[in-house]
Amino acid sequence: MPPQSRNGRRLEAHHNPLEPFRLHRRGAYRQKQADREPRAVPDDVVEDLFHSLGCHRDRALFSMFLSSGARAAEMLGMTISDVHPGEGRIYV
Repeated sequence: MPPQSRNGRRLEAHHNPLEPFRLHRRGAYRQKQADREPRAVPDDVVEDLFHSLGCHRDRALFSMFLSSGARAAEMLGMTISDVHPGEGRIYV
């Protein structure tokens, strides 16, 4: 982190190249902290959605995506060629 002057600007920003640089103490290192908690879907909402699905195929896909942690864009981008039932693999 570069040092700053009292007014918050970078030190020696307009330094005359004919004058030597003055040594300055470096600014304090401030690690960014996460402000928000990770988002999660409540269990009762997941159960309601699971029971509202009409067929076992949809329930199987829903539980597979939920347990794998796949993102929405990854789920929507899947094609039939990503599924290999003989190998027991689904590529996301």
